Amino acid sequence: MKSKFLVFATILGVFFSVTPTTAQIIKSSQTITTKTQIKKEKVKKERKILPPVTPGYEQSIEATFSTFDLTGKAEHDFQFGVDYIGGYRFNNYFYAGIGVGLCFSTRTTTPVLDGYSDWYGSYYSLEDVYENVFKVPLYLYARVYMTKTRCQPFFALSIGGQISGRKTIYNDTDFEDLDNKSYSSSSFFINPQLGVSYRITEKYSLYLTAGLMARTAPVPYNSDCDTYVDHSSVSPYFLQVRHPMLPHLDFNLGFTF
Repeated sequence: MKSKFLVFATILGVFFSVTPTTAQIIKSSQTITTKTQIKKEKVKKERKILPPVTPGYEQSIEATFSTFDLTGKAEHDFQFGVDYIGGYRFNNYFYAGIGVGLCFSTRTTTPVLDGYSDWYGSYYSLEDVYENVFKVPLYLYARVYMTKTRCQPFFALSIGGQISGRKTIYNDTDFEDLDNKSYSSSSFFINPQLGVSYRITEKYSLYLTAGLMARTAPVPYNSDCDTYVDHSSVSPYFLQVRHPMLPHLDFNLGFTF
């Protein structure tokens, strides 16, 4: 009986020791903790999501790099250059503009139609067709962003051409009446890309893209056999240069301002 009384007295003591002042302190502490958590979450959210993009003129400078032809038909190496894109940013998700640039090809040697004769006949070959050193890309450009966060994945599409001059195939055969042939090294291209943009501020951002550029490229063609020439003999009179659409890998690093 005495032990039960002691337990009851202890419970009463604990109950009465929690005064209104103590309860108020506990409540205030909980409120401060809740406000701190809300503030941290708000700051974290603000760091992740920037204010909406203001519609208006937007421009980019980007370094471009294109690999060799993936099919192996075109006898040229890499291309690299610098592009300027100017256009209008409609909202957080869509941008459209026009691009222009300067592109450099790494293989530009003059192609030569060469030949020799033996007891069995004459043989002629054109092993390489090259492109000009400089090209001027001119194209339409559109970009669709997938989010409005600071780090924005996007899809981009370029359609246009690389403007260049003509290239001459010099005649080094026994056919003295055969004029030197020429071909255009300009090209049409379509270039879908996937990329990601990191918004440094509301106005400035960096982006990186990777895509598949399908573009026309000069390739020697034997009209007699209806085949593309691949380091094989061809009659000078049947030689043509055609421009099939060939795939290239494409990479771009840019700065938007």
